[in-house]
Amino acid sequence: MLGDLLGSVAALAAGAVIYWTGWTPIDPLLSVLVALIILRSGWYVVKASSHILLEGAPPEVDSREIGPDLVANVSGVEDVHHVHVWAITQERSMVTLHASIEQPTAVDEVVRNIKQRLAERFGLDHATVEVECEGCADAAAEASHGH
Repeated sequence: MLGDLLGSVAALAAGAVIYWTGWTPIDPLLSVLVALIILRSGWYVVKASSHILLEGAPPEVDSREIGPDLVANVSGVEDVHHVHVWAITQERSMVTLHASIEQPTAVDEVVRNIKQRLAERFGLDHATVEVECEGCADAAAEASHGH
């Protein structure tokens, strides 16, 4: 929409310059300028949508900070690993992670506290938390497959 507005303003400006001065190169010069502005804004749209479609991590979240932050700030969490963060839309991100907890009886409370901390500190309102009480099942599976 801004491109259309700029195109109209450029056409009016070019018309006024040509009418008052007779200098006709102003029309293609302003047309190229408007085209460059439209290309630039189009590039940002393509870049942002590609990042989301390729499930890239949101730039405002450093996934390396999540594990240490949860261990330091959520009671009962001993370790956090297999952290994956990606953007679903420009406004919504998602995280999955494994959390080793101290007491298996406090699972619901710990998961609730993890999700609350993720939302408050990192703006991640959609989280899937796999709770581990006796080691990581993925690590055991990887070891048995020789990875």
